[in-house]
Amino acid sequence: MTRPRGESLDPKAVRRFGLLVKYRHPRAPETTARVVQEVRASGGQAYLPEECRGRLGEAVERDVQWLPLPELAAAVDCMVVIGGDGTFLQAVRSIAGRPVPVLGIHLGRLGFLTEVTVEEVPAVFEAFRQGRLQVQPRTLLQATIERTDGPLGPFTVLNDVVVNKSALARIIDLRVTVDGEFLTNYRADGLIIATPTGSTAYSLSAGGSIVYPTVPVILLTPICPHALTQRPILLPDTARVEVVLEVENEDVVVTLDGQQGYPLGFRERVVVRKAPEPLRFVTHPERSFFETLRMKLKWGE
Repeated sequence: MTRPRGESLDPKAVRRFGLLVKYRHPRAPETTARVVQEVRASGGQAYLPEECRGRLGEAVERDVQWLPLPELAAAVDCMVVIGGDGTFLQAVRSIAGRPVPVLGIHLGRLGFLTEVTVEEVPAVFEAFRQGRLQVQPRTLLQATIERTDGPLGPFTVLNDVVVNKSALARIIDLRVTVDGEFLTNYRADGLIIATPTGSTAYSLSAGGSIVYPTVPVILLTPICPHALTQRPILLPDTARVEVVLEVENEDVVVTLDGQQGYPLGFRERVVVRKAPEPLRFVTHPERSFFETLRMKLKWGE
């Protein structure tokens, strides 16, 4: 399968690079210094969040500008994540739907979101300078939690919205409608509503399908359903999914990309739909999604 070509990342238009760094990682100072050097070689300016000041070494400190994270996310032309998939999800939350391309560099194991290794940084920036980096649109979800004391959100989500029980709760009952039409009542440990990007995250471990990142669908994956006939289902990405908790006196939580959690009470609901704008995901210039699958899932070994 030929990888679909996205929009090219224009080196003339991208001058301000925001760096979101997992600064406690032992390789963070060295890697950040290397990225800052490549940004300067590309004619750009690197910006870091104030929380990183004093944590990344003199080689970084003298060549960057500092901003609070909300201001940084609003000011830059491209966000570079130096960390892991969790740091990448934090970056997506910080840009909050703005059309800012995001490039992921991983400090540990290869991630599905942080595709670039530390050793590949010079080659990837050279590809950027040559206009060979591609930006792939990735579906984002918009989730609103409608509680009795007022709505929360909307929240922007890249991987998944999960409604599940706490450690001591029993099986929960979730009534699901799609575009106002009743789908089913899931009696299960919970339900995952995922994007194609999130299909390789929690949904995969719960038995959901792997979906190519640009396929226009939303996944519903029940977690340990009581009825084995309740299987994962793919919906068009135009669908409006509504989940209502139909059981009392249980501790149930809505989790957004595994990073934010909010309690859900009896007859309260979660409404999920595709966000108005996609994430602009900067793809690896050489490695395809299929190659990443083989490496991460160890297919053929």
